[in-house]
Amino acid sequence: MIIRPKNRITMQEAAIVTSSIMLGSGVLTLPRTVTEKTGTPDGWISVILSGMIAVLAGIMMAKLSQRFPGQTYFEFSQHLVGKWVGRLLNFPLVVYFIVLGGYEIRSMAEVNSLYLLPRTPTAITMVLFIWVGVYLVTGGLMPIARLSSLLLPITVLIFLMTLGLSLKVVDFNNLRPVMGFGVMPVIKGITQTVLSFSGFEVIFF
Repeated sequence: MIIRPKNRITMQEAAIVTSSIMLGSGVLTLPRTVTEKTGTPDGWISVILSGMIAVLAGIMMAKLSQRFPGQTYFEFSQHLVGKWVGRLLNFPLVVYFIVLGGYEIRSMAEVNSLYLLPRTPTAITMVLFIWVGVYLVTGGLMPIARLSSLLLPITVLIFLMTLGLSLKVVDFNNLRPVMGFGVMPVIKGITQTVLSFSGFEVIFF
């Protein structure tokens, strides 16, 4: 039996963890936000283009991380641009993940209060989410990968079931006219939808 260090995961587990993190609460609000931003039927084009941007950015991050095996972004950034400049570049990323974590926790707490526990204070739900997250990360990267491997198939299954049920009310005529109002609505939609694909940055770690 091969025993792996607690901070070592396989490529398949890394893909599962990245996918699980990207499937955040942004998916729930994506249809409304992209429609409000574009104001046209071309929101689906913005979603596809944003997905392509996220894939290309993820590939570049993965290639960069492969050049420094065994190191995280906080470590190899100092080799790329120097010690002090690297530390300055690390700070915005730390702030970004703190803000992203706070946004996800608050969003999930609101969804939970709306559909499951309407009488439970939102603060209590948020504290419980934080406690579970802290308990999980103290075990290293491997427990996170195992939990993601357990939950991702369930999430995908529910997503596919929801998608299948919605096919009965789909009318593809609502996608027309394609680009009938020009390119600008699509570009405005990209600026909004690209945030829903955030999370692939964990490839750096």
